[in-house]
Amino acid sequence: MPRSPILQFDEAIWRAALDAAPEKAEGLYAHVRHIKLEFQQLAYTMLVQGLRLHLAEGLRGRIGWLFALSDKQMNAAITSIHDAPAHDWTVEELGQRAGMSRSTFALRFKETVGVSPMEYLARWRMLLAGDRMANTSDSISQIAQSLGYESASAFTKAFKKIMGCSPRQYSRGENSVPFASGEGEAARAIRSNR
Repeated sequence: MPRSPILQFDEAIWRAALDAAPEKAEGLYAHVRHIKLEFQQLAYTMLVQGLRLHLAEGLRGRIGWLFALSDKQMNAAITSIHDAPAHDWTVEELGQRAGMSRSTFALRFKETVGVSPMEYLARWRMLLAGDRMANTSDSISQIAQSLGYESASAFTKAFKKIMGCSPRQYSRGENSVPFASGEGEAARAIRSNR
């Protein structure tokens, strides 16, 4: 993984400072800390502004997972999915978590989030799987089992359908496979940011 330009800058400053004037290193360290805090504050401000824009857009369309989190009932269901992605969720059980009937919950979830509860669950599992493939040495079988799949082949089939390529291709960074029909923005985002 490439190193952050800020860390490279920090290391370069320290090397230059220690070579040029070791007695002034503490003052330079305080200055670098101040610069880092300014960068962190800028990043935080950009995140907040981005979320505000997203929410403002969501309030007009009232669709999306971030908007859904502001809805107490949808938040309960989404939080349940996020807390236990391997659980064998049903629409009825998620509806109970949201305090709604199965049919009312399914309709409202789709209207609010933009996809069905089961599609959201499947996509969430695949995003978690993609992250584990990119950041751990876990086998496909281990990942599949940890996300509630009974077999690696069932997991592989679901992964390919949602992510547009096989887990092996994904972990190798082979993104030449066309995206699956109906694939969400989240799947595209996680693959394009690797």
